[in-house]
Amino acid sequence: MNKLHLNIKVRLAESFFSSFITFMFLPFMAIYFAKYFGETLAGILVAVITVVGLVSSLYGGQLADKLGRKKIMLLSEVLRFVALFFLIFCNSPWQTWPNLTFVLMILLNIGSGLALPAAQAMVVDVSTPDNRKLIYRLEYWSSNLALAIGVGLGGVLFSNHLFELLIIAAAGSLLSFIIVKFLIKETFFTEFKERVHLRKLYYDYKITWNDKLFMIYILASILALSLEFQVMNYTGVRLSNSTDQFSLWSTDRFQFSLGGVELFGLLRSENAVIVILFSLTVGLLSRIIKDRWLLILGVLINAVGYYFIAIGNNAWLLLAMMIPATVGELMFYPVKQTYLAEIAPAESRSVYMAVNSLVGRAATMLGGAAITIGHWLPVWLMGLLFLGTGVMAAWLFVIFMNRMEERAAPLDSTTSPTIMQ
Repeated sequence: MNKLHLNIKVRLAESFFSSFITFMFLPFMAIYFAKYFGETLAGILVAVITVVGLVSSLYGGQLADKLGRKKIMLLSEVLRFVALFFLIFCNSPWQTWPNLTFVLMILLNIGSGLALPAAQAMVVDVSTPDNRKLIYRLEYWSSNLALAIGVGLGGVLFSNHLFELLIIAAAGSLLSFIIVKFLIKETFFTEFKERVHLRKLYYDYKITWNDKLFMIYILASILALSLEFQVMNYTGVRLSNSTDQFSLWSTDRFQFSLGGVELFGLLRSENAVIVILFSLTVGLLSRIIKDRWLLILGVLINAVGYYFIAIGNNAWLLLAMMIPATVGELMFYPVKQTYLAEIAPAESRSVYMAVNSLVGRAATMLGGAAITIGHWLPVWLMGLLFLGTGVMAAWLFVIFMNRMEERAAPLDSTTSPTIMQ
């Protein structure tokens, strides 16, 4: 840890604050929009916000390669703070403006989208192949710690104290800006100032779209990662619409139960806590199970866990099924990232990483679609759709790994004669 570049240490701290701010209220915004606009329109609004963030990520990747990493990260933090500052007034005790809240959420997502490729590129700039696994492991752990604290706090405050929650988020955003401004050093310099435009954007990313193996990987990753967004968005709205209290403990003299929103927050926190506590333990499976099977089994176990969360109405069943859902995630995610490093060519690595950063945006968009579809379909059918998504992701990963082996075969055959000589 002491040998890591100062930028990386600062980035880990800044990433924690940014993730903490996001997780305090973003997972609950689907519930917010469903309350004020209805479930059907809520899914569309979430999808629109996500698409805007996706486009801004593409543009942010190009800007970071033309103007520098730090400038884009600072611009992002300014946009995020402005959006959160005005969100406070749009959701105050004196008035609520859902329409303006939607516009400000778009601005917030633009800021987040611009920052992601720049921050990832900055990490690559100052890291080495030897310490990147450690860096990404620390980032993953930090993000889930922020998720556990942020979602836990959001679950308690969102329903009745959104105003106070947004004040905390704005203060955290301001702190994040200060960290980037005064502690992070620029890592990208160029003597040439090139104009940035959408046509150039197309040619910069065309190389990745023509790589069929990479596109299979991206599609499989989107399906695998979207499962959590789909199920949790759908389940959050489903639980929030329930008028029942979910009992956790009941005796003749004492009864402890939670409302739907509180139970949803507890589920999100449980997911993060399991990741924080058992990441290294589950990682030991890689010593006894081949990466190929660890990836496939992880995706399928994750899908089965989320299937029962999507259809369950018992609090203990939901909490129990979050365990296999999370363990499956811990199994497949590190292996998936390892394969990404193998298929990204050195001369185009930054572009490949930028495209891969869009996986989360696309997964979030599918999560928004699940709200709209869930309004029209019965619970049991939604559960089957979620399970089918996981199976499809596993199947695509099988195709991907088979083609990886086929691509490596010619290299092996060309080196064999040399060895024979």
